[in-house]
Amino acid sequence: MKILLLFVIMLSICGCNLSESKTIDNNIEMQNATINMSFASNGDNIYYYTINNSQTNQMTYDLIEFNLVTKERNVIDNVQSKSKLCVAEDNLYYLKNSNWQEFDIMRYGTEIKDIVKMGSMPMIGTGMDLMYQYMFPINNQIYINQRGETAVISDEVNVLENKPMYSTYLDGEMLYYCGEDGGIYKNTINGTPELVIGYDELSDDETIKEYINNSASGIVSQLVKLDNKLYFLYGKPSLEISTNKLFAYSDNKISLIGNEKSYPKMFEIYNDRLYYVGKLEDGEWKNNLYVSDLNGNNEKKIAENVQNFCIYKDNIFYEIYTSNSIGEYEYSIYKYHINGNSVEQIEFVSNK
Repeated sequence: MKILLLFVIMLSICGCNLSESKTIDNNIEMQNATINMSFASNGDNIYYYTINNSQTNQMTYDLIEFNLVTKERNVIDNVQSKSKLCVAEDNLYYLKNSNWQEFDIMRYGTEIKDIVKMGSMPMIGTGMDLMYQYMFPINNQIYINQRGETAVISDEVNVLENKPMYSTYLDGEMLYYCGEDGGIYKNTINGTPELVIGYDELSDDETIKEYINNSASGIVSQLVKLDNKLYFLYGKPSLEISTNKLFAYSDNKISLIGNEKSYPKMFEIYNDRLYYVGKLEDGEWKNNLYVSDLNGNNEKKIAENVQNFCIYKDNIFYEIYTSNSIGEYEYSIYKYHINGNSVEQIEFVSNK
């Protein structure tokens, strides 16, 4: 099986380099994770990572299967680094670094509760970079992309031709993604790519220019398609704070979502409501979780210090991690019911 789209410009491991020169930028600041990185769901179960603090010399993570009905908690595996999680055909797929040179592709059978190693791929970067690999299901097959190399997983791992795809979003069988030339594309996995928004259209748009300094590199870090609108985050890369702005594209027009204080690092749309993390409060960027209408108005704060979240069956699952200068930390995962506004803690780990 071959994928026919070839690109000629390389960029960082996550996101699309939209710098004027379109040159390679392997700086770690280009690593901007997308939504649902460390959550997945299937039936009555959700899957997530939690910190295993039984070892004092190295922090590791337990991969958890949690049943929303019975509250049963099952430890699937222990890993050194988080990866993106996804479900296809009632199997959970995740990545596991077997050493610092390669990673294994793992499949967890949710019915028979077994773990199968599907194969291995070379590691580009460090073990921490596993969470920045793009992994997504199409037609019950899993596709993994890591800077310039795409593999498809079924009963074996097949490395395909180069097709870097960043910030992927699957709408039915149509895949939207950012190509490494800076444009946003759509196509079926075996189809002919169609350019949705070109690099020049993005970098020269007056709405984007008003909020983004185009003299520095920018990235498209997340895409979501709703009806006839394509929502995307665009901003300069940063590990500490978000410089992203949320834009919507339809009818050949780009419009800003939110206001001058909105700087989301991630977002999700659910039941015609916008959920996102990140904005300015009292002059400082805060990674708090908010909900608003689709224009960014009528905003309400849900939680503070949110690292990641997903929405499933009218519940928001979000993780909170806090630490201090002497190495003490607390890590929690909460379930927030959208309609009832009720909050339940389903995971807590602390070394205090």
